[in-house]
Amino acid sequence: MDEMRNRRDLIAIALYGSRLYNCDMVLIEKIGDKCCMNTKSTIIIALALFVSVIVSGVLIAGAIYLNNPEPQIPVQQDTVVVNEEPKTLTVNATGLVDVEPDYVNLNLAFGCEEYSKAKSAINEVNDSIQAAVDALLEYGVLAEDIQTSGTSVYRTYYGTFSADGSLAVKIIGVSSMPDILDAVAGLSNYRHSWYSFEVQDKTKAYEIALENAISEAKFKAVTIAGDMGVTLGDVISLSDAESYGVPLKRNYDSARGDGSVVMIGTTQVMAYINITYELK
Repeated sequence: MDEMRNRRDLIAIALYGSRLYNCDMVLIEKIGDKCCMNTKSTIIIALALFVSVIVSGVLIAGAIYLNNPEPQIPVQQDTVVVNEEPKTLTVNATGLVDVEPDYVNLNLAFGCEEYSKAKSAINEVNDSIQAAVDALLEYGVLAEDIQTSGTSVYRTYYGTFSADGSLAVKIIGVSSMPDILDAVAGLSNYRHSWYSFEVQDKTKAYEIALENAISEAKFKAVTIAGDMGVTLGDVISLSDAESYGVPLKRNYDSARGDGSVVMIGTTQVMAYINITYELK
């Protein structure tokens, strides 16, 4: 019984080591059969076998470590980026020129309501628009400068029909504006009008505005460079853009029977400039 117990203990010890390091169980059992003649030899051989298994495991682990060393964590280093581009200064400016307008954009609106039929409403508005066209032609407006900008007819909440119509007119010259406004204001179904003064040819005015903008931009650049203790170099880039003309007088006229007062005023032409200088 003791021999059987010793053999079982030996195999148990060897089994534990084999599970750790995948040893051959058949070989372990054969060694156990030969080594169970007495208790002392059994214990010595079991301990020797266990120690050999442990040592083998350590050697195997060492070989694995040598073949697969632990990855080194790179040391982060500070990066300094040196900008080699030249130092620059960018300035912008706007040049303005006041000019007298030489034509008018005029919009006229007409409308009627409470008609039992849609056709009747739209016919009524068309008659008013035609009367306005006739009046404009009498005051020297060219037919190609008169355009119908829209007409519409719709049913109202009460079941009747209403209609609207409008004209877009270009009037060369501005002196006839008060008379034209008085003429159209007396037409039937006239609702309202609005107009703006414009300049037909802005080329010369824009050239002057651009010169003013460049002078202003250069003045800014010289002033800033002087305050910074540097000198202006060559112009690296330049861009310009024309701004929309802004009328200083924009008038809205509603129908009235005592005549129209028209203040013409002036219109501004604007040029925008953007310049980048190299600094020395």
